[in-house]
Amino acid sequence: MTHQEAAIGKQRYDLETSFQNRLRQSFGQDQQAKPLGTLNNKAQAWWEQSLNELGDALKTSFKLAANPFKKPQTADEWESYLEEKRSAVQSLTKQLADAEHEINQRVFQLYNLTADEIALLMKEVEH
Repeated sequence: MTHQEAAIGKQRYDLETSFQNRLRQSFGQDQQAKPLGTLNNKAQAWWEQSLNELGDALKTSFKLAANPFKKPQTADEWESYLEEKRSAVQSLTKQLADAEHEINQRVFQLYNLTADEIALLMKEVEH
């Protein structure tokens, strides 16, 4: 992993976890700031969820009476924020994939791999 990839990976991780912390702070505490539960896997992967799916995950995670985004005002407040942060995660993910592809191409050239060798290698790496 290059320094650039590490920096992008850290930036993506920080973005993901800061949003998770915001979810905990906004929906996962009682009046005395006591945790109501922990984020389930869907809520932890918030960038993969629609607003409604995320709300359902929060309801389950924190044992809420209802999906918090069923309230129009809450949904309006969170929808653009979620989309902004989701776009940022997607952008960083693409940057990581592009950097990985560039490194792979350099390695393939360095070892003078044929198209068949590259295809075989990529097939093995997928598993």
